[in-house]
Amino acid sequence: MFKNSIAWALLAMLWALPAQSQSNPANDTANGWIYEELPGYTLLHNLIANTSYALVPQGQVVTVSGNVPQISVPITAAAADTLDVLGFAELLSSNVTNTFTTGSSNILLANTSPCFTMSNNASAPYTFTNGTSTANNTIVFSANDPSLTPLQKVWWLQYLAYFYNEEKVALQTVLSITTNYNCIKIRVNSGVKDPYAIAWTQANMVTPQVYEIRTDTYAKTLITDAAAKMIAPNSAQDKTYTNVGEFHLALHGADVLLDTTPLSEGELYPQWQKIMNMVPGASLFYESEGYYKNRQVYRTDGLVSQSGYSNFPERYAARPDLALMDMIAIQYPTFQNTYNTTWLYNFAIGSSPHTMPANYECKDTLAMISNQIHCYGDEPFTPPATQVAPTNETETEDNSSSGDQSSSLSTGSKAGIAIGVIAGVAALGGAAFLFYRKRPTAEPSHNFYKMDDI
Repeated sequence: MFKNSIAWALLAMLWALPAQSQSNPANDTANGWIYEELPGYTLLHNLIANTSYALVPQGQVVTVSGNVPQISVPITAAAADTLDVLGFAELLSSNVTNTFTTGSSNILLANTSPCFTMSNNASAPYTFTNGTSTANNTIVFSANDPSLTPLQKVWWLQYLAYFYNEEKVALQTVLSITTNYNCIKIRVNSGVKDPYAIAWTQANMVTPQVYEIRTDTYAKTLITDAAAKMIAPNSAQDKTYTNVGEFHLALHGADVLLDTTPLSEGELYPQWQKIMNMVPGASLFYESEGYYKNRQVYRTDGLVSQSGYSNFPERYAARPDLALMDMIAIQYPTFQNTYNTTWLYNFAIGSSPHTMPANYECKDTLAMISNQIHCYGDEPFTPPATQVAPTNETETEDNSSSGDQSSSLSTGSKAGIAIGVIAGVAALGGAAFLFYRKRPTAEPSHNFYKMDDI
């Protein structure tokens, strides 16, 4: 409690400082955006989309140099054409959430937060989008870019806040989330000595079917910060596979799979196994892998709205601390005994998503953040001895190997075995693939989404 008090006291001191004396750590090109304070207005640069905006106070007329769209701030009405902007807006005041009066049809359907009362019939002078539009009425919001780390994404809260004159509120919230994230990262990494290996996978339902292992900066950083190793092809290899045997081999050593394959309504783990060509009893080598034999396959849609849409695409970028806690909790449930995962759930053991509570409140952001995570960074976490040990011979993104290093097989022998396995499994997998592609197809359930959307 004393340590938490110190952290909050420091945040309070920062809050009390005059705005002009504060050095804003958000003004870092690594975050994907920067700002310039110019006479009479602020120039905001989205470096990812290569767009800029001149933010002019309401009612004032200033001369803006260059061909830059002018936006009167604070914005009084806006539309949403990207789901994640709503997750960030929810962390600001009701003055911000109330401005979102409309959205595109898919956003109106998929929005999970009761903090917004958007309508099909409303109009708005500005639209937040994640595209590359340069139209005067669009504002590109690029927080979902996969090249950003989890903590770089959260700084887009302040980017959004500039359009509403709420930079100070945003800064306090970002620093609080960052404090949570860094604390739990330090605690788990200082105590875990024998890490698990996690792969983030997806099968895309096209013809021929494509299997993908996620390799982007966001996924890699989140997994690494959770004291785990990422199973992924190295930079010289493909991250997508049309050969199911090669895909299975690339997952060798994975203790946990985090999967976002689009599924049809009512499809559960057995149907997912068929899609991934991991058929029980086929005696293929994946049956000895940790993720398979220990049934450690998770999905990200563990929190859904009353109408069944996943909350993860809307809020994951705005709350990296919860995303990291989830990643730690699926490995070490005792890390924080009071924490229940927000988005991740064990799909392989038949767990079900939970619905957002009917009494969900849209206020007091900092109180909510402080109540969700309790961390003391100077107390390293020690995994319980009863936990299943990580799989040996784990091939990670840098081609390094963990586990038992005393194997009697030479590198050449292992390569020969691998080639043989690929050839054999490719034949079996090809036959299984042709068989299971005959299964009736249905429209994907709205609970699930493409990897590109997260």
